[in-house]
Amino acid sequence: WSPSSVTALAESELEYPEKHTSKAAYISFPMVLNREEDAQSTKQAAAVIWTTTPWTIPANLAISVGPEIVYTFVEPDSEAANSEYFLVAEDLIDSFASVLGYPLRRVGQP
Repeated sequence: WSPSSVTALAESELEYPEKHTSKAAYISFPMVLNREEDAQSTKQAAAVIWTTTPWTIPANLAISVGPEIVYTFVEPDSEAANSEYFLVAEDLIDSFASVLGYPLRRVGQP
């Protein structure tokens, strides 16, 4: 927060001590699946985003995807976990699984 301009600042606009670690949140946004075979599934699907500015979430109308990024549907590879499909950037699957605390199994690409 910038007291002088009375606005929120992006992390890139601030200088932090070298050992600073920002708090972050993973947020899942429910998806509507349109393919007939997907609609038959009893599992829900959600796109997962990562942010250090969670106070902006209530104003979100959409999420963006990168045209050069490969996204993959994953599901928990554990009986104790939620039985939901997550759409995650392929390069971030392992770090997302680490945050969740259980392994994820790749089930396909959109």
